[in-house]
Amino acid sequence: MGQVQNMSPAKARQASRSAPAPPVLLEYIETSNILPAPEKLPGAIEGDPGDYWQDDHDIEFLRSEYPAFRNYLGNLDLERDAVQVLTRCRGLKAVRRVLRAIAQWDRGDLVGRELPQGELADLISVGTGPDGKFKVTYSPLLAALEGIEIFRIRECARPTCRKIFWAGRADQKGCSESCAKALRNQRYRETGYPEKYKSRRIQREEAKDDRRQTLERSEIERKKLRELRAPNNARRSPRLPGQ
Repeated sequence: MGQVQNMSPAKARQASRSAPAPPVLLEYIETSNILPAPEKLPGAIEGDPGDYWQDDHDIEFLRSEYPAFRNYLGNLDLERDAVQVLTRCRGLKAVRRVLRAIAQWDRGDLVGRELPQGELADLISVGTGPDGKFKVTYSPLLAALEGIEIFRIRECARPTCRKIFWAGRADQKGCSESCAKALRNQRYRETGYPEKYKSRRIQREEAKDDRRQTLERSEIERKKLRELRAPNNARRSPRLPGQ
């Protein structure tokens, strides 16, 4: 508490809005980022956030291109372990679909929101247990999401990244320091640079030209001085024999 009390009011407010990611949920977020955003994957449909990679060719391609996906599947063989591969891929798609749907919600309209039933299809299963009684099985992801500040699950605002991340700070828009820096530079170029710094850049270029011209003039003057100091045979009196 002492550290917060010694902060400036702005920093204290920021600290009060900070929150670490629940470890279990963080694991799911990291799993969702095993592959890039859906539109960058095989079978992508423009404007549709779904993952449509499904056949052996797509899976083999992803396995060769993305080491994290290869590690996720482990030693499973596409032919010998087809059922297990399909189950793992379906689970990954479900995690990605749910977290990305939440991340893309409007931050200002989170009260009373419901996930479409299709997003939950692979997270809930119903059937009967060993005793023959009706049983509902829920994915552990739902338990990890229960009671968390949902607005902290976000999609990185950097267009070339778009990873899902947990916003430890309430105002965080980038998933990493490098993405945050890129976003700051983008805002700088779009807002401050064109007007505020254009004249300054022109002044620097003009100053360079002035220095270059000064150096050129100085070189000309030094050359003239060297010519004046150099012996000039045409000006010398002719030598008499024996001199």
